[in-house]
Amino acid sequence: MLKKILNHSFWLLIGNSIGRLAMFLTSIFAARILPQEVFGQFTTVRSTISMIEGILSGALMSTATKQVAETIHHDQNKLFLLLCSLFFINVMIAIGIILFLVFFSEWIVNTFFIASSEMVIAFYIGSILLLTTTLSSLTQSILIGFEEFKKMAYIGIAVSTLAIPLIFVLIYYYGLNGAIIGVAIYYLFDFIFKFAFLYSIVQDKKMSFPFSHLLDESKRIISFSFPLFLSIGVNSFAFWYARVIAINDAKGFTHIAIFDASFQWFSIIMLIVGATTSIALSMLSKMQASGNTQEQKSIIAINLAINLGIASFLAIIFSLFSYEIMSIYGKDYAVHSNVLVILSFVTILLTISSLLNKVILVKGNVWMIFFNTFISSLALLGSITFFNDGHAESLAYSFLAFYGVNALMYAFYVIRLNKELV
Repeated sequence: MLKKILNHSFWLLIGNSIGRLAMFLTSIFAARILPQEVFGQFTTVRSTISMIEGILSGALMSTATKQVAETIHHDQNKLFLLLCSLFFINVMIAIGIILFLVFFSEWIVNTFFIASSEMVIAFYIGSILLLTTTLSSLTQSILIGFEEFKKMAYIGIAVSTLAIPLIFVLIYYYGLNGAIIGVAIYYLFDFIFKFAFLYSIVQDKKMSFPFSHLLDESKRIISFSFPLFLSIGVNSFAFWYARVIAINDAKGFTHIAIFDASFQWFSIIMLIVGATTSIALSMLSKMQASGNTQEQKSIIAINLAINLGIASFLAIIFSLFSYEIMSIYGKDYAVHSNVLVILSFVTILLTISSLLNKVILVKGNVWMIFFNTFISSLALLGSITFFNDGHAESLAYSFLAFYGVNALMYAFYVIRLNKELV
C-alpha cells in the first residue's frame, strides 16, 4: 500500500510540479517586468478568476474523481454517460459565469478595486482564462480517477515546454493583459492534451444514450455536489473578499503584491499536499465501494504521515530562508519576508484539513464540509476585519485563522463520528 501511494504520489507530484513551475515562472516574470502596482493588479485579477473558477471546479473536481473511481469499480457501462454529464455541467455553468463577467467587469472593478480602469480589459480577458482553467481542472480530476498519473506527468512537461517561452514574450510586450493571455493559453494547451488522452482511454466505451439520460445524470451529480458548491463558494468568496479589504485599506496593490509573492511559495506545499490527498480520495472511494475499512485506515494513516512530514520540513526550510526567497522578487518584497514565515506554518494546518476533508467527502457527509467552511470563513473575515493594519501580514494571519478553525473542526468531527478511521 505504501509503495502504491508513493508511486502514484510521485508521478502526480511531477505533473503538478511542472504545471506549478509554469505559473511560478509566470509570477517571477511578471514581478520582474511589471511595476509592483501592475503586478498587484495581475495577481488580483488572477485571484478573482481563481475564486470564481474554484467554486465550479472545486466541487466538480472532487466529485469527478470520486464518481469516476467508483464507476470504474462498479459499472463501467455508465462511465461514458458520467463523463459526458460532467463536461455538460462544467461548460453550461462556465458559460453563465463568463457572460456575468463580460457584462459586470466594469462594475466589479469600480466597486471593489478602487476604480482601476486598467483592470476592466484584464477582466474581459480573464473570462477566457476562466473557461480554460475549469476545463483543464475537470479533465485532470477525471484522469486522477483513472489513476493515469504517469501520462499526466508527461503531458505537464510537454505543455510547460511549449507555454513558458510564449508567456514570457506576452508579458514582455503586452504587460498586464499579456500575462493573463499567457496563463489562459497555458491552461488551453493543458486541456487539449489531457482531453485527447482521455478520449483515447474511453473511445472503446462510447455509446449513444437519450438526452434525457444526460439530464438525469447531471441532476444526480449536481445534487451530490450542491453542498460542495456552497462550501467552496463561501470559502472562495471569503478568501477573495479578504484580499479586497486588504487592497482598500492599503489604498493600492503593493501589499497584495507582497502577499501573493509569498503565496506562490505557500502554493508549493499546497501542491504536494494536493497530490497525495487527491490520490487518497481516489483510493478511499474504491475502498468505500468495496467496504474495506482496514485498507481505508492504512491509506489515511500513511497519507497523514507523509503529508505532515513534508509540510513541516518545507515550512521550516522556507522560514529559515524567507528573506533570501523573497529577495528573488526584489528588495521591496524581501522586507516583508515574515509573511512567508506565517504562511509556511499555515500549510501544516492545511495538510490536516485537506486529508480529513477527503475522508468526510468519501463518507458522503458533504453538508458537514459546508458547515465547517462557513464557520472557518467567518473566522477569516473576522480576523482581517478587526485585526487589519493594511499590511500583507494581516492577510497572512487571516489565513492562519481560517485553517486553524477548519482543521480543528474536521478533527473533532472525524474523531466523534468515524472512530474506526482514526
